[in-house]
Amino acid sequence: EAMAEAAATYQRSLEEYGKRHFRQGRDEGIRQGRDEGQVALLRQQVLEKFGPEAAQALSSVLGEASESKRTLLAASAVLESATADEFFTRLRSL
Repeated sequence: EAMAEAAATYQRSLEEYGKRHFRQGRDEGIRQGRDEGQVALLRQQVLEKFGPEAAQALSSVLGEASESKRTLLAASAVLESATADEFFTRLRSL
């Protein structure tokens, strides 16, 4: 009986471990997708407002991945900047 109880406890532990890691993976995937969407939106804004050279320069500044807060601040900088030079000055100060 003790062995059966230990096996049941072990099984419940494995199930909880799997559920926890599934939730963590799902949440991380959602965050990553949201961040990628923000970066794509930011690149589109820069392209439309400042042109393809500025959009390409943004890609080299941000890289492929960017943290969410920095991306949001950069998006605000697009709206606050009159020129690409002003935008990149603001971006570098973040």
